[in-house]
Amino acid sequence: MLVGAVVVVAQSVTHLIVTVGLGACDATGFAPCPSVLDLDHSNGVSDVISTIVIAAAAVGATVLGARSRPPRMLTAVALAAVLFLVTFDDAMHFEDNLGSSLYGVQILGTIVVAALLTICVAASTRGGSRWLLLLGIALLALDAKMPFLYDQLMNTVGQPALDRGDLLYELGVVLDEATELTGWILVTIGLWDAALTADRTPRVTGS
Repeated sequence: MLVGAVVVVAQSVTHLIVTVGLGACDATGFAPCPSVLDLDHSNGVSDVISTIVIAAAAVGATVLGARSRPPRMLTAVALAAVLFLVTFDDAMHFEDNLGSSLYGVQILGTIVVAALLTICVAASTRGGSRWLLLLGIALLALDAKMPFLYDQLMNTVGQPALDRGDLLYELGVVLDEATELTGWILVTIGLWDAALTADRTPRVTGS
């Protein structure tokens, strides 16, 4: 948990230093930020970190499935398959090759399925694992609306037109990425905690 918090804070602070402090991003918004430390940079360091965390969640779900009895075993295995699909998509950036509408439908469906399976796994899990999974899914759901909510906030405070390099714009990027990464970290920790504490002892039924 502590390591995850350090990673989130470190990438957030680094992003602000690069984009605001050093002015590495084009303030006109017409050119992409060249720094791989920019959270909004395609295939940047943050993308690699995100892919690794999601892959760790997929492996955790696999281990949980192997250490559980039905029906949680089946749910965990299904979740692992979906998370591996999300990992592959996150690494390959298929959104660059598919139409935006087609990609949007596919990724939305995948995320919804992953969320439902995670909730099912959480429902069959006790203790801290359950709350980590549920909180992680809640943050990922919130992140889906984060850009819209932040835009609305900027409109409310009288800052409707912001460009790359502006502090308020970059804070929005930091908030969005930090929420998403924190969500995935919590899901990953929850799955591994559930996997390592799973009881495989067969149930004894009365005669």
